[in-house]
Amino acid sequence: MSNEKQQIDVRLVTEIRDAGRHETIVIESSGMKYKKNDSLFLSFEENLEGIDKVKTIMKLTENELFIMRSGGVTMRQNFRVGELLAGSYQSPYGTMAMETKTERIHYQFNDKKREGKLDLAYRLKMQAEEAGRYRLTLTYKEV
Repeated sequence: MSNEKQQIDVRLVTEIRDAGRHETIVIESSGMKYKKNDSLFLSFEENLEGIDKVKTIMKLTENELFIMRSGGVTMRQNFRVGELLAGSYQSPYGTMAMETKTERIHYQFNDKKREGKLDLAYRLKMQAEEAGRYRLTLTYKEV
């Protein structure tokens, strides 16, 4: 893939499981994909209910995923399989400390279909309290 930005259609499915609760959130958006050095970047906007637009940037390297969100909420979090990593989440209601223990990061790209898929599974703690198991599945298609 070249360093040129490629427009993409994005679908992000977030599944949250916590003490018998199961919630699924689906976001569809358009965005951009580009490569810089050895990193793949995916950027898109989210329209979250009751919150201003949120710009999301995902930076994927061989061993790590970094998610940065800005706008209605601000979040910075690294993910590395098997590691417990600290981050932060800021919303109109305040700032909270986050910790994630990543179980899986898997990325694949189909050259023929010009489609990609990123799968992330992790356990989340907010303010040192268990907040559940999360699975993010981001699929995109070049347009």
